[in-house]
Amino acid sequence: MVREAPRGQQPQQDVPYPFVVQERPYVPASRPLLAAGQPAAVALVGYHLPAGNIKAEARVLAADGKDLGVGDLQIARRENPDAAGEDRLTATFRPPQGLVPGEYQLVIVLTDEQGGTHNSATRFVVASPAGASG
Repeated sequence: MVREAPRGQQPQQDVPYPFVVQERPYVPASRPLLAAGQPAAVALVGYHLPAGNIKAEARVLAADGKDLGVGDLQIARRENPDAAGEDRLTATFRPPQGLVPGEYQLVIVLTDEQGGTHNSATRFVVASPAGASG
């Protein structure tokens, strides 16, 4: 992890660390390694989301874009937005059973009470089962 150093005569700015859940910092994985059927913690960050309940859906796509159906995504907590309007939600994602080892895409769609949708996508890798050779 690298933080920006002050340049020349610029004063050091105390910029808050951007990856914090419940006041605990974390380092996000750029391409998480998951086990099929096992839960994984997920942090969802959005800006200016309307107040109220949010529904979440997680779709899993194969590397070639084929839709493999839904994964289980459960929102556990929503923190109050900060001064910049940033909302943080914590969730648990469980990839579907039966995914073979390889790379996939997770597409998350959040739907607010007004019917607005907010989309996010990331890649993840399903690991080979423990003890498997290959």
